[in-house]
Amino acid sequence: MAMKDNEIVLMGIILSDSAIREMGTGKVSYIGTFHQYHSPVFPFAVPAFVATPMLTNIRGNLEKPVSVALRIEDPKTGHILANTVGNLGVLPEYAFTGVEVIDVPFPIPPLVFQSAGNYSIIVMVDGEKL
Repeated sequence: MAMKDNEIVLMGIILSDSAIREMGTGKVSYIGTFHQYHSPVFPFAVPAFVATPMLTNIRGNLEKPVSVALRIEDPKTGHILANTVGNLGVLPEYAFTGVEVIDVPFPIPPLVFQSAGNYSIIVMVDGEKL
């Protein structure tokens, strides 16, 4: 599928125990990155963690904050385990070229997985699913 010039792209999602944004550089440091959980027993409770979508292909100036939402759900049942929303705000005079990668860390509260399986992390930008 061809990518449109103005289509924001989700490059990936980093899962970590915590994330720290450095004041001077804006860089994000990730502590305890992981890809999945394993448990022999269910329900399975997990502590709070951070889910960080990486967005790119943003072009031009952002004239208003861009809404970014992240949802964790069971695709078999549609049950939503977590839902959080934030805004991507950038100085209006900054012009994106499309090659920048923007990390948007979201704190996720403790969750309980009722059964084993694959769970979906859905990222939406201004109401559109990526």
